[in-house]
Amino acid sequence: MSKAPPKVKKMDAQAARTVERAKSASLGQLLINAARVFSDEGLRRIRGQAKFSKLRAAHASVLPHLDVDGTSVTELARRMGVSKQAVSQLLDDMEKAGVVSRDASPTDKRAKVVTFTTDGKNALLASLEALGTIEREITKTVGKAKLDALRETLPGVVDALDSVSAKAD
Repeated sequence: MSKAPPKVKKMDAQAARTVERAKSASLGQLLINAARVFSDEGLRRIRGQAKFSKLRAAHASVLPHLDVDGTSVTELARRMGVSKQAVSQLLDDMEKAGVVSRDASPTDKRAKVVTFTTDGKNALLASLEALGTIEREITKTVGKAKLDALRETLPGVVDALDSVSAKAD
């Protein structure tokens, strides 16, 4: 006989408020939420174009991690924080859609390098154009000075996070 799973105690209202306050105060949480909303809106806008209508959020998540001159499947998986198998499944779909191609690495015949096709580069450019439009719309609400300060600060934040991550390895 199998035992019934243990009952999970739900969070009470006060604990839920504490968690929400902590999430709201977290820079990491804010960055994740901003990136998610930005990405979702950009994807929504480019899907309106017939040639990109089949682009899924999972496919779009690959685009910022893929170098224009190509990226190995292993490196792509590392950058995305997923397994090579998960990336390979996404790449299968993207290859069928004509967005990327996988070719043998010129330096390591065992490795595959993923590159944009012409359609893939067009999808990336359309995505960047949509993000630029969103950014201009945000500027009207937040203000140019604040967005310029954010744009100036974020690369330093990314470098600092990369440094922290490298020390942890």
